[in-house]
Amino acid sequence: MLGALPGDDAEGLRTAFRKAAKATHPDINPDNPDAALHFRELVRAYDILTDTEQRATYDQLLAIALLPPPATQTPA
Repeated sequence: MLGALPGDDAEGLRTAFRKAAKATHPDINPDNPDAALHFRELVRAYDILTDTEQRATYDQLLAIALLPPPATQTPA
């Protein structure tokens, strides 16, 4: 959503957030009825990634989500 990379530091996150915020801000996109919602989602994502505890939880959940699915057994 932010366009940031998983390994980005605080400065990388801030840069990605500012770029995405400029592109999605409701004042810049007055004809887009979903702009306010997208902007709020963007701000929430930035808040999560810049908070140490929430970022750790996010990283754990991301690691789980990226695990390959378990192999299914076929009946004999």
